[in-house]
Amino acid sequence: MLEMKTILGHIFRNFTIECKDRIEDIQITSDVITKPLNPIRISFK
Repeated sequence: MLEMKTILGHIFRNFTIECKDRIEDIQITSDVITKPLNPIRISFK
């Protein structure tokens, strides 16, 4: 798991992550962890 996080960290450093949804449109639910009700659409540039 730690190796996977390290590889993803290296990949994410080379890209800009942009959210396709407006922050106001994202609905979250509070459970043991806070997570969105619907998937969040993102793009990499």
